[in-house]
Amino acid sequence: MLFLSAFASSFRAVPDSNRVSLPSWLFWVLLLVVAALIAGLLIRDKALRNKIAAGLKKLQKKWIRARLRGKIKKGQRALDEALPRLGQAAWKAGHRPEASTEAVKELDVLHETIRAKNDEIEKIEVEAARTKQDQADFLQSQKAKIDKQVEEAQPHREELSGRQARLKEVDLALGDAEKTGAGAETEIRTAEKELAGIEADAAIDAGRKQARRAEIRNKIEALIRKKADSADRAAALRAEKASIVETAAKVQTVLDGYDKAIKGLGDELSEKTRTSEALMAEMDKKKSGLKAEIDETEKKKQPHWVALGKTLNEKRVDDPALASIYAEIDGIDKTIRENEARHKGLGG
Repeated sequence: MLFLSAFASSFRAVPDSNRVSLPSWLFWVLLLVVAALIAGLLIRDKALRNKIAAGLKKLQKKWIRARLRGKIKKGQRALDEALPRLGQAAWKAGHRPEASTEAVKELDVLHETIRAKNDEIEKIEVEAARTKQDQADFLQSQKAKIDKQVEEAQPHREELSGRQARLKEVDLALGDAEKTGAGAETEIRTAEKELAGIEADAAIDAGRKQARRAEIRNKIEALIRKKADSADRAAALRAEKASIVETAAKVQTVLDGYDKAIKGLGDELSEKTRTSEALMAEMDKKKSGLKAEIDETEKKKQPHWVALGKTLNEKRVDDPALASIYAEIDGIDKTIRENEARHKGLGG
């Protein structure tokens, strides 16, 4: 061992300035030499060989015992799972052994609690289905009413749209008529000034004055007629506009009534939907709470299933419905006993 320590110390880190690089093959040669020396020591020293063998055997025993303990625990878990299943199967088959009277009483109470909660859940589900159907029926009814209002309002909307379009046309035509009348008035004043200028102009001879005078007067008369026609047309258009505005206002009033009715139906639908959704949410919350309580109650049954299973495992009621579970438990028991015996046989 001192040789190995000296050999190992020869490979300790040395300063870079003193480090010598060795070929890799030399390292492997040295390693083989060390291995050969160790093998030689083992061959020559029987006590050392026996000591190493005893240590390995002890480790093997510890490993086997650890594996057996794991198998025993696994068997116990399997047994813990099989016993409550036996209790449940026996309960389902109608077995109520006297030795488990207390467990049977507790299971009866717990079963009744679960049954009552399931009844509550069933009532909630029935109520939820009715609420959902009521909402669907109300939705269909409101939609039909809204559609009817929209359909009845449509002709009025079309009429209003037509009148509004005609009102734009009338406004454009009225503007043109007023513009034409104003233009005619301007031309009349211009012609009258021109006529007055001719009358006052002494340089124009009588014949030319008379001809020019007649021409301007004819023009003025035509402009007066044009102005009058424009005025008549503007008056008619104003009257039509007033009629359109009055009628459109009446149609709009009718449409406002339809829109108000449609909005009212929509508001009723929204309110009903909010109420139904709130009620459904409340029922879902209550149902979830009941399911959670049932889960907790089921957990409370577990120790009683175990107690009932243990009693029936001891009493072994003859029932084909329980035969497979009995066989499973017997197999688990046998395996546990065998592993415990092997563990005990290995000693400490």
